[in-house]
Amino acid sequence: MSRKLDPEGYNTMSLDAFKKALLKNVGPNCKSKATHYSVTLETASTINQEDFDACFDLIAYTSKLDYELSTTRWNPKAKKKEMKLANMRYLLVRDQIDPGVLGFASFMLTYEAGKEVVYLYEIHLADKLRNLGIGKQLINMVSQIGQNAGVEKIMLTVFVRNSHATEWYTRLGFTLDEFWPEARTLRSGPVKQTDYRILSRPVS
Repeated sequence: MSRKLDPEGYNTMSLDAFKKALLKNVGPNCKSKATHYSVTLETASTINQEDFDACFDLIAYTSKLDYELSTTRWNPKAKKKEMKLANMRYLLVRDQIDPGVLGFASFMLTYEAGKEVVYLYEIHLADKLRNLGIGKQLINMVSQIGQNAGVEKIMLTVFVRNSHATEWYTRLGFTLDEFWPEARTLRSGPVKQTDYRILSRPVS
C-alpha cells in the first residue's frame, strides 16, 4: 500500500479508522482442529475492565516468575500503567462459546532508534490455546498491521532465561536486533550482561 502517515498519524486515529486503514488483508479468525476462536481489536481506552483484567492475569500467570528473577522485578502497578499507554492496541482471542479472553497480543506503532516499527509488547495464551498455531497467527497479524502501516520491522523484548520463548521466536524468523548488544560496558569498565534481549524481523 502507498505510505501516507507516520506512526503518530495512525496512533491518533479512532479505533474504527485504524481498523479501516490497517486491518486490510489481516485474518480475523484462528482455527484449530477442536475449537473455533475469534480475534478482535481494541485500544487501551476501549478495552473494558473485565478484558483488561483478563489480559493482566495472563501476564502474571505466564511471566511473573521471569520478572521476579530479573533486574526489572515484578511490579503490578507499573505493568498496568504500561498496559494503559495511550497508543497501545490489543488483539484479543476468544472462544466463540465462552466469550472470556483466553489470549492476547498488545502492540504499538512507534519509533525505535530512529526507525518506524511496530513493537510487540505482550503475547500470552491460556494453556488450552497453546500448540494450536494461534500465537503464530497473532504475531503474523501484528506484522501485517505493521506492513500495512509502512513500518520497517516488528520488535519485541524477551527474557534471556525464557529459552522456550526465544526458541519459538527464532523459529518465526526473529533475530537479535541490530541495535541491541549482547552486553553493555559500564563507565567503570566492567561488562554488564543484560537479562533480556530485543529481537526483530522485517514485516514483509
